[in-house]
Amino acid sequence: MIFIGVMMVKLTFTNIGMVEKAEIELNGLVCIAGENDTGKSTVGKLLFSIVYALNHFEEMFEQDRTHYLLNQAELFYLKLRRLIRLSEEDRLFFGVEFQHELSHWLNSGENVTEKLTATIEKRLLKLEHLHLDEEGKNLLADMLTETIDFLNVARDEEKIKQEAVEMVMRSEFQKSISRLNNENAESLVSITENHQEILRLALKNNRLTEFKLGDPLYYKDVIYIESPFVFYFIDLLQRFMARRLMQRTNREESIPYHLKDLFEKLKSKNPQMFSMSEHIAKDASENSLYHSQLESLMGGKMYYKEMEDEFVFQRSGGQEEKFALMNTATGMKALGIFQLLLQSGWLTKRTLLIIDEPEVHLHPSWQIGYARILVELVKSEGVHILVNSHSPYFIEALKVYSDQKGLEEDMKFYHAQKISTSSSVIRDVTNQLEEVFQLLTEPFHQLEEETLQDDEDR
Repeated sequence: MIFIGVMMVKLTFTNIGMVEKAEIELNGLVCIAGENDTGKSTVGKLLFSIVYALNHFEEMFEQDRTHYLLNQAELFYLKLRRLIRLSEEDRLFFGVEFQHELSHWLNSGENVTEKLTATIEKRLLKLEHLHLDEEGKNLLADMLTETIDFLNVARDEEKIKQEAVEMVMRSEFQKSISRLNNENAESLVSITENHQEILRLALKNNRLTEFKLGDPLYYKDVIYIESPFVFYFIDLLQRFMARRLMQRTNREESIPYHLKDLFEKLKSKNPQMFSMSEHIAKDASENSLYHSQLESLMGGKMYYKEMEDEFVFQRSGGQEEKFALMNTATGMKALGIFQLLLQSGWLTKRTLLIIDEPEVHLHPSWQIGYARILVELVKSEGVHILVNSHSPYFIEALKVYSDQKGLEEDMKFYHAQKISTSSSVIRDVTNQLEEVFQLLTEPFHQLEEETLQDDEDR
């Protein structure tokens, strides 16, 4: 068993989305309960944005650099073509070959600033020998010189991290990060680890105005599961990924980062888990108690067939049957996402798993089974999990199973509650869960009263 009470992470923020203030302790399993439109998902989006950006800023920076360089090369060539009629040799040299050389060095995985600079300087030198007027030659030379300057600017890692956090936040919140109906209000975000502040952010008008990062974050990965409908967007996501590989995507992309990240993980294995030994890692994941519980709950197993590039569900017991994933129930897809992540080794001790309303599409018995598996995962692996829910069945199951497993100190419940039409607060209700159950079961009580009234009227 892994003792999980070692690292206590606390998120505190004000004026993000519709949430005025919140203070969330992440020490194992956290459940944010509340009705729809109360800002429950704000915490998950905020945490995903920060953890993802601070663990992927290098990759994001390289993508930005690649996008800029290739677009500059393309723009340079288009302007050159408008100014002069080029020979076939020059068309290749300034066009296709220029793009190809830049792409080659950018994809080599090395520190290749000198190689990229040399590639551009060759074009700058050749430009001198073209029959261009002085104005056109200066315009094109300035473009190439600016590109070389861009390559050789000293890297400011703090600024790169800040830009990465802001970029992911704008993507996840659809550019509406600041308080709704009051964007001029300052938004503050703080993350502490074992009572020491690690990160401090300030925002105004949806832009970061302050960014202070101390030590690296405890979390090395984050996964945000929002909906099983990710499987319906497979074709769209694949086209997007192909376009991104060509480095032609815009800096602020329309598909949220959490969706792309989840899609990539569902189709791959965690290299850190599987690098030691394929079969050892596979046995460790597939023989775990929670994996067995999940397969029993689903009545089968979901997996990805790489050769066919498709997700398949395989029934267990007796003769095995295989079904195309699109032909399975939506609830099965929801559990399947979780199963695929488990099988592929993505849920580790330093992973933050965020699940938005997992009860949607699940029968109450499946909700209870899912809750039990989440508690087991926290207990056995030390994974930190944040769940948003409006299901009294699911919330009560989390409470019952966490108590059974001795996780009372590592299980926190919060209530997202509206205080006006456009704002809410998130409060710790770990010791006052009755108020949450009363609120979430109110519609059932109202229905019972109406039924009794109808019976009396008859």
